[in-house]
Amino acid sequence: MERREAVRRRELETARRLAEQVQLAGSRELAAAAVANLHVDPERSVLLALEALSRADTLEARNALHQALPELRVLHSMPAHDAPIHAVAFSPDGTRLATAGCDAAARIWDAATCRLLLTLDTSVGDVFSAEWSPDGTCLATSGVTDVTVWDPITGGRLLTLPGAFVGHTAGVFRGVGRVAFSPDGTRLAVANQDGVPKVWDLATGTPVLSLTGHDEVCWTVAFRPDGALLATGSGDGTVRLWDAHDGREVRCLRAHRFYIDRVAFSPDGARLAAVDDGGYLSIWDVASGEAVLSLASPSAGSFRSVLFLPDGSAVATTGFDGTARVWDASTGRQRLLLAGHTGSLLDAAVSSDGRTLASVGVDGLLKAWDLGPGREVLTLDVRSGTGGKVAYAADGRRLAAAGTDGKVRIWDPSAGELVAELSTDPRHPWSGLAYSRDGAHLAASAIDGAWAVWDLASGRAVATTAGHANLSPSIAISPDGRFLATCSHDGTAKVWDISRQQGAGGAAAPLVTFTDHIQPATASNWVHDIVFSPDGRLVASAGSGGVVHLWDPANGRIRLTLAGGEGARLMTGVAFSPDGRLIAGGQINGSVRVWEVATGRVMHVLPGHSAGVFDLDFSADGRLLASASFDLLAKIWDVQSGEEVATLYGNAGRVMGIAFSPGGAQVATGGEDGTVRLYAVRLEDLVALARTRVTRLLTAEERQKYLHLVS
Repeated sequence: MERREAVRRRELETARRLAEQVQLAGSRELAAAAVANLHVDPERSVLLALEALSRADTLEARNALHQALPELRVLHSMPAHDAPIHAVAFSPDGTRLATAGCDAAARIWDAATCRLLLTLDTSVGDVFSAEWSPDGTCLATSGVTDVTVWDPITGGRLLTLPGAFVGHTAGVFRGVGRVAFSPDGTRLAVANQDGVPKVWDLATGTPVLSLTGHDEVCWTVAFRPDGALLATGSGDGTVRLWDAHDGREVRCLRAHRFYIDRVAFSPDGARLAAVDDGGYLSIWDVASGEAVLSLASPSAGSFRSVLFLPDGSAVATTGFDGTARVWDASTGRQRLLLAGHTGSLLDAAVSSDGRTLASVGVDGLLKAWDLGPGREVLTLDVRSGTGGKVAYAADGRRLAAAGTDGKVRIWDPSAGELVAELSTDPRHPWSGLAYSRDGAHLAASAIDGAWAVWDLASGRAVATTAGHANLSPSIAISPDGRFLATCSHDGTAKVWDISRQQGAGGAAAPLVTFTDHIQPATASNWVHDIVFSPDGRLVASAGSGGVVHLWDPANGRIRLTLAGGEGARLMTGVAFSPDGRLIAGGQINGSVRVWEVATGRVMHVLPGHSAGVFDLDFSADGRLLASASFDLLAKIWDVQSGEEVATLYGNAGRVMGIAFSPGGAQVATGGEDGTVRLYAVRLEDLVALARTRVTRLLTAEERQKYLHLVS
C-alpha cells in the first residue's frame, strides 16, 4: 500500500513538473513573440507579454513587458468609418478631429476622448479630404464631384463648389483632390484632377485663380503660412510654387519621378516637404529651391502623406506599410515609428501643441498617439541634451537630476511636475548629485571640476568650490550632513567639511585628498564614483586600477581594497547596501561585482551589461540592486541570488545615473538623451500599468496565431 502511494506521489510530482515546464516554455515563447512584434504593433507586444506572464513569471516575459511599454504610444484606437479613411485633421484649437472616408461621410470627434460629435453625409461616395478653416468655424471636404464647406457645429452646408470636369472612358466626371484654406480664411485652394488647381473666393463662391502648368492630375495643395505662396503636387512628379495673389508660377521643383501624394510647408514657411508614390521624401529651401533633405522609405511601398510638426524640427509621414514615422527635418534620422494599423496608412494630423498625432487608413481605424518621450511610468525632460546622476530625497517626495546646461532640476515624481531649478553664478555643467539625509541640502559636482551645495529651503547655493582640475562625475554627502566627498578624472578623491564652508567659494581647501587611484605609469587616472558608508566611517571610491578602495574619510588611510578581477582596468560605479554589509562595484567591461565588506569575499559577479556600468543603487530594504550602463539599459538584480530581475528599456542614449525611490516601488534613471525615466519595480505594478495602457484585446486571429486557440 505504501509502495503504491509512493509511486502515485512520484507520478503526481512528475506531472506537476511537466506542467510547470510547459507553462515556462509557453511564457518564453510568447515573450519572444512580444519582442518580435515591437516594430509591427507595440500594443500587440504588450498584450502578448501580459499573456506570457499569466502563463509563468519568467525573466523573458518581464523583460518583454518592460521593453514594450515605452514603445506603446497609442492613446485611443477605434473604428471611425465602415470603409477606408482618406483624411484626418485637428481643429486649430486642438479640441476636435475631423475624418473623411470612402463611406460618403465626414465625421467630427472630440480629440481628447475620440467620442463622435457629428456626422456629415456628403452623398458623394469617396471623401478625399477634410480641412478646418484657420478660425475653426468652417470645415471643407472634397469628394469625387465637388467641395463642400460645412458648419462644424450644426452640420449645415455653407457652400458647395464644383470640381473640374475630367474626361473618362465611361463618361465625364468631376475630379477633386485635396483642399487648403488660405491663412486668413477668405480663400480655398482646390487640387483638381484635370491638372489645373483653382483658388476660390469663399465670400462669393467664385474662382479667382486657375493654376496652369502641370501635365497630369493634381492631388495636393498647400498655402505657405504667410499666404504669399501656394504649393501643388502632381502626377507628373513635379512640385510647383505659385504666387498666391496672381497665380504666376514662381518655381518648378523636379526632384521626384513618381506621383506626388502630398506637399506641406514648415511652420515658418522656409521649407517645403513632399512625398511620392515611389516612397521618397524631399525637403526644399523655399527661397533658393535647393533640396536640403532627401530620403527613401525604409519599407516597401510609398509614402502617402507628410506634415511638419509645430516646432518645425521634424516631419511626420504615413505609408503603405501601415506605419506613421517621425523624421528629423534636418538630418533625416528617424525619431519615432508608430505601428499598429492593419492596412495602408493614408493620412495623419498633429495637434497644435505637438503632443498628439492622429492617424487614419485603409482599416477604417482612427488612432491617437502620444508624441512625447516613450515612457514606462513617466519620462521627464531635462532639456539640456545630456543628463547625469539622479537622486531621491529621503521622503520620496522630490526627485532631482543633474543637467549639463547648468541647472539641477527637482520634480514632484508623483505628478511629474517641475518644482525647482537650481544653478550657480557662473553656471557649471552638472554631472554628479546627492541629497543630504535630512533633505535640507542638495550637492552637485560638475564636468569642469566644480561642486556646489544648495540650501533647499531658500534655493541658495551655500557653498561652491572649484574642487578639481578635471571632470567630477560623482559626489556624496556624509550621513550626518557635515562632510562632502568628491572624485575626479584628475585621479583624486577629496573630503570637504561643508559645515565650515557656508558661503565659501573658489579656493576652499579639502580636509583630505586621496591619491591612491593614481598610477604614474598610465595615462588615464580616474576616480569615477564615490560614496559614504551608511555609518559614515568609510568612503568607497571606484576608479583606475580596476579597484574599489575603502578608506577613512578623516585621514585617507585605506582600510580595504576590492579588486575587479583579472584584467580589470577601471571600476566605474560603487554603492553600499543600506546595512553596510555589502558593497557593489561596476566595471568598464559591463560586469558588476558584489562583495562582503567584512571579509572582502566576492559574493556575486553579475555579467549582464555589454558596456560600462556607471552607477549603482541598492533598494532601501537591501534586497535589490539597480545598475545603469552605457549600453542604453538599466537592470535590476536580486541581491541574495544574483539573478537578474528585469531589464529596463527606452533610453536613447547612455544611462548615466540610477536611483531607487525610498519606498522601492520605482526606480529612476538619468540618461545622456536628456531624460529622466521612471520604471515600475514590482511586477504587479507593471502589469496593472500595462492593462491601463492597452486599448484593445487580442483579436481572434491573434489568439489563434500566438495562443493556438480557436475562438
